[in-house]
Amino acid sequence: MRAHQDIFHIEKMAEVLKISRSGYYRFLQRPPTVEKLNLLTQIKMIFEENKGRYGAPRIHAELKKQGIHTSRHHVEKLKKMA
Repeated sequence: MRAHQDIFHIEKMAEVLKISRSGYYRFLQRPPTVEKLNLLTQIKMIFEENKGRYGAPRIHAELKKQGIHTSRHHVEKLKKMA
């Protein structure tokens, strides 16, 4: 919803997705979980170890080798946060 709020009203998106606006805003204020912070740390380490050349697909493959299961899209999203 955040990515599309410039185009669509939050109220309309919430209605279409059948969620409450207050729930959406509560979700935005939640602090990141420990698991998410650990994964973000791993992503940063892999990125820096490879001289900033790895994108989300390669980082995802490296995490998979290390036994960390997550989606490539989640890695992509977290990499943008880093």
